Amino acid sequence: MIVKHAAALAVLAGACQFANAADCMEQAVTTVQMQSCAQETFDAANAEYAQQYRKLTKVLNARERQQLNASQKSFLEYQRRACELETGRTSGGSIAGVAVQLCQARLTQWRTAELKRLTDCQEGDVSCRRP
Repeated sequence: MIVKHAAALAVLAGACQFANAADCMEQAVTTVQMQSCAQETFDAANAEYAQQYRKLTKVLNARERQQLNASQKSFLEYQRRACELETGRTSGGSIAGVAVQLCQARLTQWRTAELKRLTDCQEGDVSCRRP
């Protein structure tokens, strides 16, 4: 029994040792390792997104924050539907969760870049939200 637990921990730990998501997925052999890589990728994308979202909300007025919240709801719906389309052929398979998380991570990274563009912009850019 202890050997089974030790083996499971070794597999999970092995998936976490890679420098970045691409390396992690390239090195992953088992579905469990791929799931771990996808989760790490998704978590990192969400953390970066949350940081950028907080940064942007600090420079928005109340009306702009409402607009941001509405656009975020629309983005989440788009993300869900786009990833359903992109990963539909994996549905029900052992790799389905990995495909969905990687899709969500990629779209979250795109959304983060869009939010960053609103705060880290050049003077004269009319879409800029810097104070």
